[in-house]
Amino acid sequence: MGLIERLPILTYHALDDTGSVVSISPALFRSQMEYLRANGWRALSLDELLAGHQRGQWRPRTFALTFDDGFVNFFENALPVLRECEFTATVFVISDWVGRTNDWQSQLAWVPRHPLMDWSKLRTIADAGIEIGAHTISHPHLARLSATDAACEIVDCQRIIQDRIGRAAQAFAYPYGEMSRTAEAIVAQNYRAGFSTRLGFATGQSHVTAFERIDTYYLRQPLFFRALATGWLEWYLRARRWARQWRWGNSG
Repeated sequence: MGLIERLPILTYHALDDTGSVVSISPALFRSQMEYLRANGWRALSLDELLAGHQRGQWRPRTFALTFDDGFVNFFENALPVLRECEFTATVFVISDWVGRTNDWQSQLAWVPRHPLMDWSKLRTIADAGIEIGAHTISHPHLARLSATDAACEIVDCQRIIQDRIGRAAQAFAYPYGEMSRTAEAIVAQNYRAGFSTRLGFATGQSHVTAFERIDTYYLRQPLFFRALATGWLEWYLRARRWARQWRWGNSG
């Protein structure tokens, strides 16, 4: 079977039963991972993702997993499933909010509040082979910050993770998907990869500082999730991206 030129990078936030737009139920997550495992899919490490990006191609039935914010329910509900399926992932954490709750200043009122992993749990998952990525210090709107403040959020988060985990964060995810030329330049200087919330597949043409991802909110129906290897899913995601831009403007 030939190589593929489009890589799905799946994005999750919380694994809970609230039904919110930032949540997937633990049962649904398990069924999704078990489906991928049963059908020969393999989760790529950050190194493998970047090597494929440099070539412009990946092996068929490969994907990457990312989890934003670092919820405790990752430790409780995702890690056991990932171990069973022999999948790896990257978890992006907000360094000043580690061990707290996701009620940072810019948080939307309707988002359910859940506890975030503490440094002990983050060290445990790092030892289990999970990549710890950076998601800023305080989860701000980066595009609204000065260059100095943006650099503090992006670079100091990496330093704190290094100090507390003993490993430097190699990847960065932009809060709210908000990017600017300044933020991208800072990420390029300090990280091997950056991840956006732009809805779509990663390709060889993707910017290494702003990989596209697929929010699994749009794949809750098994029909869509099981279409990861099909061409028509790209059209579905493109339509959802246009709808999202029309509703929210071009900042997402």
